[in-house]
Amino acid sequence: MFIAHGPLSYILNESIQKKRILKLTKGEQLAIALLSFFFGILPDFDIFVLSMGDTPPFQHHHVFTHSILFWILAWVLLRLGLILLKRVANTNLKNILNRNFVNILQYSFLIGVMSHLFADILLSYSRVLFPLNLEVTLLGGVLSRSYFREYIFTTGAALELLIIALFLLLIYRKYLERNIYIKYAIYTLFVISTFFLFFNTYMGLKTYNMAIYREEGKIIYDADFDSLIDYKDPDTDNSGRNNLLDANREELVKNAYEILDGGYMISSRNSLLGNIKYKYGAMTSYRLISQVYFNQNKAIEPVLKQFSQKKNDIKGYSVKDSYEDILYQYLNERNSLRRLGPKLVPGKIFFIVDTKTEEIVNLGLTLDNQEVGIVLKKDKETMVHTLEEISKIYPEYEIKVQR
Repeated sequence: MFIAHGPLSYILNESIQKKRILKLTKGEQLAIALLSFFFGILPDFDIFVLSMGDTPPFQHHHVFTHSILFWILAWVLLRLGLILLKRVANTNLKNILNRNFVNILQYSFLIGVMSHLFADILLSYSRVLFPLNLEVTLLGGVLSRSYFREYIFTTGAALELLIIALFLLLIYRKYLERNIYIKYAIYTLFVISTFFLFFNTYMGLKTYNMAIYREEGKIIYDADFDSLIDYKDPDTDNSGRNNLLDANREELVKNAYEILDGGYMISSRNSLLGNIKYKYGAMTSYRLISQVYFNQNKAIEPVLKQFSQKKNDIKGYSVKDSYEDILYQYLNERNSLRRLGPKLVPGKIFFIVDTKTEEIVNLGLTLDNQEVGIVLKKDKETMVHTLEEISKIYPEYEIKVQR
């Protein structure tokens, strides 16, 4: 969760302590509202703390400051601090820190930080039980995020939108003048977010979703401890060989079969529906190759991006060509492609090429027993194909395979 921690904290605090909050003055109620919002985002301040040290900020869900124990201790210190403050406070400050306000403040803090930790483990992983070396999630194992899907198309994004809609409704009812336009705008947001919650969840369940790498059950974000998160690192194990060259071929084949046999959603991107499915992480031929490399923590996009930026003297952060084209250019310029022979070597990337234009018609991965991993236009879901099928479908094109 990114932007709904504060709204979620406010909603829960207003619900749990509703009767007690109504006994406060209007000024005190507003102060509690603002503070409960702040307490909801407070645990993420460890990002700024980590950025000043050696631990990279992307590890913040796995450090002590993101654990239940840390925030219970912080709550105890807050209570002790308020007790000491009241003892040295003058009359004016004591009136502000009256018993009801202080009690509600303390529990608002606890509700806020705990709601944050709960939201973190709802759809993702976090070491909330630190010092236990456990990465806890509630639904992250079922509704895991696709390596190719942007966050806006996930269940988490739709859930955040729904929380924000509820937050705005509560704020409208308590603090704003009645306005039909604001009211219906909020209700429209409710309808849209509810629709996307169900739609995004459905699409997530139909696609292959694996955006985290594990070793011995533990999530690995930075295998070589170079402070560069692995999906952006062209050499994740610091071996001196980039990920494209360093991957284990047997593992590539094994991972490819796992995806192809799973019957996951695919996209040929030749229609509006195809493009929608693509946005939601549906598999393509290139994505199949990319995913099987990623599944052994060998992301190929950083390799291809680095190659293209150097080749084309790109000063920005993006590349102008598709990754399919860059992958072909990379292998071709290194004389790593040859014409396909009668026998397949498993774990090799191949391209179906129009030799007249050098256009890539399709690409895939060689598997065992003369089988290949590829997504065809006629396919309805991921499935295994044979070399014989490919030769019949693309008789006029040349097939080039990685050496």
